[in-house]
Amino acid sequence: MCDPTALAAGSLVIGGAQAVAGYENQQSAYAQGSAQATLTNEERLVAAINNNMALAQTYNALGNENNNARIAASQETFNDEIKAAQARSSAIVSGAASGVGQSGSLRDVLQNFDAEVGRQNDAIDSNYASTVQGNNDQEQAAYRGVIARNQALPFAQQPAKPNLFSAGLGIAGAGVNAAGQYYRYTNNLGTGHQTPLQQSAESQ
Repeated sequence: MCDPTALAAGSLVIGGAQAVAGYENQQSAYAQGSAQATLTNEERLVAAINNNMALAQTYNALGNENNNARIAASQETFNDEIKAAQARSSAIVSGAASGVGQSGSLRDVLQNFDAEVGRQNDAIDSNYASTVQGNNDQEQAAYRGVIARNQALPFAQQPAKPNLFSAGLGIAGAGVNAAGQYYRYTNNLGTGHQTPLQQSAESQ
């Protein structure tokens, strides 16, 4: 004959053990998920830092190139001015020696020198502006590329922590179920048959 107390106790133990095991499994899954999320986000941070450092290096390199182009343009303009001044001086000296002096032909020669210097300076300025614009375009492209790469880096949400209250409800539920089983067994509810306890009472 089955002891209803033992059956209820066994049901309580099994139900409680299942609730505790479920909570421990949730704890284990949470620990693993949290560690993985932390690792993913740390890797994301390192990758973003590396991308930003590469962008800063690009900015620095292009800035140096712009500065070098500016210095080179200034030096080239200065050299052209020196050459033009020397050419004008030579033309004036030659004109004076030949008796041309301030004649129209000499003025035309000097004006041609000035016009040539102007054209050279315009070409230098244009080349410099083109270099700067090209570098600025590269900076903008590099910036957009870094933003896109950083936004594409994976991000992991931390998992929700296991709820100890839910485990408590599971244990409490096992207790209720065990009490219900005990009650049904001792009272033989809905079966139309006497319980072992009722049979024992009648036989006395």
